[in-house]
Amino acid sequence: MTYEVVGDEARVIGYYGDVSDVIIADTYMGRPVTTIAEAAFSSCKTLTSVVIPDGVIGIESRAFGLCTSLTNINIPGSVTNIEEQALFYCTSLLAIEVDDTNEHYKDIDGNLYSKDGTVLIQYATGKSDQSFTAPEDVITIENYAVGSSKLSNVVIGNNVTSIGKEAFRGSFGLTDVTIGDGVSSIDHTAFGECLSLLAIEVDENNEHYKGIDGNLYTKDGTVLIQYAIGKSTSSFTVPEGVTDIAVAAFDGANRVVVIRIPASVTDIVMDTFHGCSMLNYIEVDEGNQQYKDIDGNLYSKDGSVILKYAAGKSDLSFTTPSEVTTIADKAFYNCRHLQGIVIGDSVVSIGDQAFGWSHELTNIVIGDGMTSLDNSMFWGCDNVTNVVIGAGVTRIGGNLFLFSTNLASVEFKCKDGWHVGQTEIAVEDLEDTSLAAKYLGTVYKMPWTRE
Repeated sequence: MTYEVVGDEARVIGYYGDVSDVIIADTYMGRPVTTIAEAAFSSCKTLTSVVIPDGVIGIESRAFGLCTSLTNINIPGSVTNIEEQALFYCTSLLAIEVDDTNEHYKDIDGNLYSKDGTVLIQYATGKSDQSFTAPEDVITIENYAVGSSKLSNVVIGNNVTSIGKEAFRGSFGLTDVTIGDGVSSIDHTAFGECLSLLAIEVDENNEHYKGIDGNLYTKDGTVLIQYAIGKSTSSFTVPEGVTDIAVAAFDGANRVVVIRIPASVTDIVMDTFHGCSMLNYIEVDEGNQQYKDIDGNLYSKDGSVILKYAAGKSDLSFTTPSEVTTIADKAFYNCRHLQGIVIGDSVVSIGDQAFGWSHELTNIVIGDGMTSLDNSMFWGCDNVTNVVIGAGVTRIGGNLFLFSTNLASVEFKCKDGWHVGQTEIAVEDLEDTSLAAKYLGTVYKMPWTRE
């Protein structure tokens, strides 16, 4: 265990052992241990239990995050601050025990609450319980509180007013959610990646939200917040009247093949289709003034921006239409079959992780319109072998093809004037496409610039 001394106190800042049961010392170098620092025990896969000494005041974010074998943890009376995600993704956690003398927190049935019981801070996500009803005192379900649980049924009572960010995200077995009439705030990511979700039912007296066919909407029906992604139906038509599709509305909807977007929709957050691995066609009503579809892919109305390529398409190659100037963030994210992409000369901007995690992608042609290639564009593309870099490119981010260990050929259309730091790359070296691939892939991983 690693500690650091800060003034008259000590902090636990890291643990790298393989012991299953850990007892944190109450002092270090004569100073009281008062804090378990951010990510101090993060990803300790062997850790099953931990004893925190009285005297610890703060437990910081992700302090025990991803400790997937952790089953029990005690919170002593001295703790006054537990940051969110402190126990994030502890998927074996059976009980959080809080000392009765603690004035800020308490446990109920092994779950962590504020002392007055109004805030559910952390559900013990390793429990095998299939159902959970929020206690009557609960007003707030905190960010990340029940994420990755094994629950199948959740009842959120009438006294609850707020459901936080990713509150139930990744609860893969969750099938049914009942929301009471008092809920006035639901973060749009609250039920993301609940892969078995069949229905969200909202009390008809709720003034802020409603359910339609098991999907969650704002009361006026203008925002689709969450599609019940566990449904077996292969197509979904967004109702006319919806203007906004929220950020996680279809997150993980891996059964949906066709999505139809009505004329009323004016705002689609691009991450909304994240994880739609079978999506083959996005159809947009011709009357829509913001968007259109071309060959089942989503574009801005004028065709200048490709917003989302349907990731489940069986097509092996794609060439950007001549009208396209921008490829949006994550536009081709996690495409299942795409092997070749030709980015036309009209394209001048490519967004963050535009082609991220497209594992089948092997051949890339980058047109002359691009001037800068950021290192996130092809993040996670681990099978790229052949690349053509257009004549307009003057900057290449470091580690552009970090994951592409099989990179075999890189053709630079413009070979002169390239530098990596103070090192000039010889023209004759770049004329050899295999040597250029070696340089770009493994030898010179810092940013490249061309004068």
